[in-house]
Parts: sequence; C-alpha cells; structure tokens
Amino acid sequence: MLIYGLKESETTHEAQEMDLGFDPAEPSKEQLEQIVNSRIHLRIDGVRYNAVALNRTRPGKVAYVISIPESSYAPHMSDHRFYKRFEFESVPIEEFEVRERYRRETYPSRDIVRVWFDDGINPLLDNLASEQRTLGSDSWRQLHVRLTPV
Repeated sequence: MLIYGLKESETTHEAQEMDLGFDPAEPSKEQLEQIVNSRIHLRIDGVRYNAVALNRTRPGKVAYVISIPESSYAPHMSDHRFYKRFEFESVPIEEFEVRERYRRETYPSRDIVRVWFDDGINPLLDNLASEQRTLGSDSWRQLHVRLTPV
C-alpha cells in the first residue's frame, strides 16, 4: 500500500499528519495510473488507485491510496533499473539477484520439489510397488491360471 498525501516521521516512519493533499484533477487517478505504468516494466496487474476525499481537513483535496498486489512476475524494472524493498527504502538489486529471481520463474524451489515428491511422486511409487508385489505373489499367479481361458 502506498499513501500519497500523508507526512511520515523520518525516524520512525510512522504517519504524522495529512499533508496539503492533491487537487483531484491534477493528477487524476487515471493520470497517476499512466505515470506508474509508464515507469514500470513489466506492468503489475491488479494495481488499484483510490482517491480519498479529505473533506474535514483539506476540503476539495484528496489523498491517493494505491494498493499493489504481490506479483508473480517480479522483479519489475523502474527507470531501467531493478529495485527491492530494504527496510524503509527501495535499493537497486544486484545483477545476480535479478538472475536468481528470474530463475525462480523457470525452476521450482527445493521446498516445492520436496512437497511434490512427498505428496505426489512417492505415494504413486508406493502404489506401483504394492501392485508389483501383488502381481508377483503366488495367489495372483494361481488366480491368473484359473481365469485364463483354455
């Protein structure tokens, strides 16, 4: 969540007070969306822009609340650089970090592979081994001989 129109403490980063607010026509929600979309590559789907009227404290002004969902296409580039959130600031990402994050899109993590084996592959292999034992047992061979047409 990003809130434009709120002053925060430089030391604690807690909200202190509303600032002067924005004229709802400059920038409009649509203009704000265009500014954000023109600076971010790949576009983040599902970003919501809300203008909150400041009727009591700043009549005729608004604050903007921007809701940004988690993206499965991260990292995203802004101004031809990749950034990550570190404490209360955005810092450039190192080249190896960008490669690692894109690798995650192509190859699953070890935890996902472990769950896949534990919940999918291993139970299937256990069932196949059980069927193989049944097919190799004497009782199965005797039943097969009785059911085979002569």
